[in-house]
Amino acid sequence: MGWLIAIGAIVFLAAAFFAAFSLCMAAGDEDDDAEQMKWIQDMEEKRRKREDDRNLH
Repeated sequence: MGWLIAIGAIVFLAAAFFAAFSLCMAAGDEDDDAEQMKWIQDMEEKRRKREDDRNLH
């Protein structure tokens, strides 16, 4: 019976580790998304500026 409790504890710890790891990865993805959005906004701003410069000349 003790071995059943030990296996249950190991499975529980593995599930807890996996859940914590998933949360950390999700937080990292949000940071990457924010960086990508900023990069896209910068590219759009540069494109608009080039188009405005072309229209002036």
